[in-house]
Amino acid sequence: MYRFGPLTALLVAVPIMILAVGCVALAPPAAEMSEAEMTEVVNSVGVTLPADAAPIEQQVYRFAAIEGKHFDTMRNEYEGFAYESTIESLTKMGPEGEWHPAAADSWEQSEDGRTWTFHLRQDAKWSDGTPVTADDWVYSFRRYLDPEMANVYAWFLFDIENGSEYNKGEVDVEELGVKQIDEYTFSVTTTVPIPYYMFKLSWHAAPVPKHMVEEHGDDWANDPATAPSNGPYRIAEWNRGKNVIFTPNPHYTGRYPATLEQKVQVIIPEVGAPLLQMYQAGDIDGGVGVTGDNLVQVLEDPQLSQEAYINVQNRGVYIYMNQRTPPFDNILVRQAFAHAVDRDALCNNVMRGTCIPAHGFLPKDFPCERNDDPELIAFQNYDPDMAKDLFAQAGYPNGEGFPELTIYTKEGEFIREAEAIQRMLADVLGVQVTPQNVERASYVASMADGELKLALNRWGADFIDPSNFVDWWDDPAASYFTGWTDPEYRQLIDDARPMSTSPERCDLYHEAIKILARDAIGVFVMNPVQAALYKGYVAGLRLTEDGTLGVYNMTLLDDAYIRQE
Repeated sequence: MYRFGPLTALLVAVPIMILAVGCVALAPPAAEMSEAEMTEVVNSVGVTLPADAAPIEQQVYRFAAIEGKHFDTMRNEYEGFAYESTIESLTKMGPEGEWHPAAADSWEQSEDGRTWTFHLRQDAKWSDGTPVTADDWVYSFRRYLDPEMANVYAWFLFDIENGSEYNKGEVDVEELGVKQIDEYTFSVTTTVPIPYYMFKLSWHAAPVPKHMVEEHGDDWANDPATAPSNGPYRIAEWNRGKNVIFTPNPHYTGRYPATLEQKVQVIIPEVGAPLLQMYQAGDIDGGVGVTGDNLVQVLEDPQLSQEAYINVQNRGVYIYMNQRTPPFDNILVRQAFAHAVDRDALCNNVMRGTCIPAHGFLPKDFPCERNDDPELIAFQNYDPDMAKDLFAQAGYPNGEGFPELTIYTKEGEFIREAEAIQRMLADVLGVQVTPQNVERASYVASMADGELKLALNRWGADFIDPSNFVDWWDDPAASYFTGWTDPEYRQLIDDARPMSTSPERCDLYHEAIKILARDAIGVFVMNPVQAALYKGYVAGLRLTEDGTLGVYNMTLLDDAYIRQE
């Protein structure tokens, strides 16, 4: 079981937060409430809420998110949406990193570590009353990798036996390592043992309703009437451009029944949504992540600071450089950029303590993270004289002859950081780069097709294992392919992947990360600090023993309800 303490690390690294940070106030004990206040509240699926619950008509939780094109995340994860509110995965991870049964009652791993067998809950139903069976799950895996589906993220499941080969049309679907054993049992076999594979299965493996897909084709995911849920909530309405309304699934029989009477996803634009202002105005109730200047504002506000949960994000922010074309095919240019960025000044002065300086790619307190290694730091430490010397060796003394470039950001993220890096590159290297923010779709497309040269990018944890941060760097199948490959790097991560968590495994990953830093495949800049805001009346959040939200809490809102104020 993984256990992390990001709050402890944060309070050491970011002293301005110590006095300001609080957490959502606890509910008063039921013994202190009057008889009138303890009127029993039962929701529409028969769940009795705690004694301090507000009346049933107030059991509505509002959050904000962008609008997808459809509900089919297994066709395209960036176009699909509403997954978190409607789909029950095979397992759920608690705030301490422990696994709990969900769609699967139990599971086991074969002796060779390659085959995972899942025993499904046998009374599970889609929200239209149709049973959820192993056939749905096997069908979903096959469809995800089907070459006719042209799923841009099919590569994410290439570690399934014959996953890549099936996706390329080289083998028949029956050779794919996903097999139905009986009506409620199926197995997944990987190419090599992958100890952390539960993370990937619980994040990227979602069942689709086979009966609806076969009847309606891809259109099944365009209408709530044909998009049933297997989770505690179902999609009741999709008011395009306005909101999505989720209500309890009356056919749900699992361990996490709906407590809220409604969840409302307020649709926001992809870029520039005023989330903090919406939260302050009472338009949304929680789930608001704030960073940068907004975080400083939150920590300085007496009320907001009491509603804030603080953590160092599981994200690494880095300067992306396309190495398929000049000037970044030159290692000396990349190394010069790495030594020209003053990370301490960026985080402590420009960003006022709302990020952690980073010289490696793994986030603070992530498994195998060794960002304090002096050898790793030396590869990309701030050294203006070295940066100038490397740039001159590359043929650009004082920036002479270096092309003017644009450094892109997306979704309004890291704009001020990009502006600070712009000044640093100009001051140290004489380089002229212009920050430009673009929408996500354009950003991702231009990076995938190789048109993007320079960007301030981030990679966030899809699952809690170092492989998630290092595997894709020299993988041509990945959308964020940089144009770089290295046999030694590939050998290190191939050796590490099947190993159980151990110091030896971390040694291999650390050596791989040092290659990334040494050759400046990316310029590693920082780990953002975030506050997640929830109104004081949002009760029942699942927390770690030290009162934080945990590293990757997939059960956070399972018991949430609205408390009587």
